[in-house]
Amino acid sequence: MTKKEIRQQIKSIKEKLSLSEIEEYSDMITHKFLSSKEYQNSRVIYIYLSFNQEVLTDQIIERALKDQKKVAVPRIDDITDENPILEHWNKKKIMNFYYINSKDDLKKGYYGIMEPTNDQLATDENVLVIMPGLAFDNDFYRIGYGGGFYDYFLNSRNSAKMNDTKIALAFDFQILEKFEHSEYDVKVDQIITPTTHMIRED
Repeated sequence: MTKKEIRQQIKSIKEKLSLSEIEEYSDMITHKFLSSKEYQNSRVIYIYLSFNQEVLTDQIIERALKDQKKVAVPRIDDITDENPILEHWNKKKIMNFYYINSKDDLKKGYYGIMEPTNDQLATDENVLVIMPGLAFDNDFYRIGYGGGFYDYFLNSRNSAKMNDTKIALAFDFQILEKFEHSEYDVKVDQIITPTTHMIRED
């Protein structure tokens, strides 16, 4: 299947999930994540704000703030500088992460997704990056929603050099055997679902 076909298929399945199913599966994923050594040893977490049948991240954010970790969440910004890598995406907007201290620091933004209101840009190294996505394969490649925001963000900050650990949260049906990818697609390091915790070994 093409990426477009995969997106359509996974979106169709996600739309059939009930709120109680999303909450149940998210609780299982959250428990696994919070019990992981990656979370327990982390100092800084960049994490998405769940939206539109994604794995819920509210409990993770609340726990991380309670544990006095630095927490940053994404905001879609207009481009203010030129970067050669932008030519691949032909983008007019990019995603940056900003620190929050509580949920009071959020308001509705791009496409109705909650976004941070402050302008304290997060630029840390050794970050635990918690990512959403529509589909993932057994080679740890990711298919997002088509905007390229995460791939651009991770490429532009040279995520490997910054020693990031990239963890995807997903429902079981989002894991596929294999799909096409490009040179700009960034692999995740781990994938946590309700029934498994996949860890990349290469």
